[in-house]
Amino acid sequence: MYGEANPSTFSVVTFPFLFAVMFGDYGHGSLILFVGASMVIFHDWIVANVKAMREVQRLRYMFCLMGIFSCYNGLLYNEWFAIPYDWFGSCYEVSYLWNQSPGTWNFWPKSIAAEGLATNYTGA
Repeated sequence: MYGEANPSTFSVVTFPFLFAVMFGDYGHGSLILFVGASMVIFHDWIVANVKAMREVQRLRYMFCLMGIFSCYNGLLYNEWFAIPYDWFGSCYEVSYLWNQSPGTWNFWPKSIAAEGLATNYTGA
């Protein structure tokens, strides 16, 4: 009407991914994907038989995208139902420091020594 761009198009495209950045968990993302896929597959039956779900059916593709992106980011974050899994390995070496209080962990990158020197770049 005023010659301006409609920002809702950008919001619909970027919201599922930004949701997944915040909610990156493979287990929970697979549940959201299952709900979204069920809403897509059984759309006609849900609209005909379940009155409470008619308004939610408009968001069925959004739920699918949110689930797909959450599964993707869950793989990147190595998270499954809030349990960290080391599926692809890590560049960090986890060691328990005995001189600290019990239950605290120290994360050191494998390529950086305790002094902060990058030992893999010494020949450069």
